[in-house]
Amino acid sequence: MKWKPLLGLFLGCLLMQSCQKHWAESGQNFDAGCWEATDTLLLSFDNTDTNQVYRLHFPLEVTEDYPFNNIYLRAILTSPSGEASVIPSEFKLSSNAGEWYSEPKGDIIPFNLSIADGLRFNQVGAYTVKLFHFMRDDQVCGINRAGIALDQATANAE
Repeated sequence: MKWKPLLGLFLGCLLMQSCQKHWAESGQNFDAGCWEATDTLLLSFDNTDTNQVYRLHFPLEVTEDYPFNNIYLRAILTSPSGEASVIPSEFKLSSNAGEWYSEPKGDIIPFNLSIADGLRFNQVGAYTVKLFHFMRDDQVCGINRAGIALDQATANAE
C-alpha cells in the first residue's frame, strides 16, 4: 500500500511534463483589447546548438470583436552577428463567412500561428525575435493577447 502515494507523484510529474511550457516564450496581454502598431513583442534567447531544430510560432487570442478575417504579422529575427531577417506573414483566422478556424474557448478564440517548422540557427549566441502587426490600421482591436514561442523540435519533426 505504500506505493500508491509514489504512483500519484509519478503520474503528477508525467502530467506536468505533458503541460510543459515552451522552450522560450514571450507574450503581452492587451488589457484595452487593442494592439497598437507601436507595441512590439520581444523574445531573446541563447542558442548553444547549431544542429538543434526549432519551431517558431505565435500564440494569439482574439475575441468575437476582432473585425478582420486575417492578420498580418512581421517578425524580425536578429542573429548574434547582427544580421536581421524580416519575416512578413499573413494568417487567415476565419472564413469570409465569419467562421473561425479555431475552436472558441468562452469569449476567446485561441490561435497558434506557425511560421517556421524545422528552423535551425547557424550561430551560437544571443538571438532576438521582434514581432509586431502590420495591418492597415495602427490600432487593431479585438485582440486579447499575442506572443512569440520557440519550441525545440524532435528529430522526427525535421
